[in-house]
Amino acid sequence: MKTKAERVELVRRTIEKFQHLPNRTIARYILHHYGVMFDGDLERIRKSVLYCVGQNGEAGRRLNPRIIHKERSVIPPTWRIHREVHTLPPGLWFVMPDVHVPFHEPKPIEAAVKYAQDQGATGILFNGDLQDCAAVSFWPSTSKRDFDKETETMLDFLDFIEKEFPGIPKVWKPGNHEYRLPRYYGAKAPELIGMPLMSFDVVLGLEYRNI
Repeated sequence: MKTKAERVELVRRTIEKFQHLPNRTIARYILHHYGVMFDGDLERIRKSVLYCVGQNGEAGRRLNPRIIHKERSVIPPTWRIHREVHTLPPGLWFVMPDVHVPFHEPKPIEAAVKYAQDQGATGILFNGDLQDCAAVSFWPSTSKRDFDKETETMLDFLDFIEKEFPGIPKVWKPGNHEYRLPRYYGAKAPELIGMPLMSFDVVLGLEYRNI
């Protein structure tokens, strides 16, 4: 049977070894490897960890001459790609998420378009997954893939929207379905990564359409 001093020393060594881990994680590690020394009591181990790092109150800190000052954890550097923030102009925006052309539902879209017109929408936000891009999906398909035809239908849809809302600002935020196109190039033709046809801006002529 270990003495209290031996148990505390074990806790100290474990903390020094795993300073980057949260106190409760350290306590669980001790429970897993040395639980019998603490009668399998996780709370007892946790209190011993808090004592060793001086987090058990002022009275406990006065009684502990060997407080371990744990190093602060450091967030690893991010791989996030920086993108410019796009601020929508003030106004009444008609938001169209998850349309999934060419698998869209015409009737609810017609109803939504009429409502937006009645309300005097001043802008349109396509909030991701406007085009389904099923033809370039990595998921297995039970039907013939035809990206050309799918893209033609998408262009017809954009023409329809422009006729119903001529001249007002239109913003497209790509969703995971739109990213199927660059992923397809990355998987099937990595030599073409960076070519203009990887981009929906080019395929659909978004700059020409002022989207």
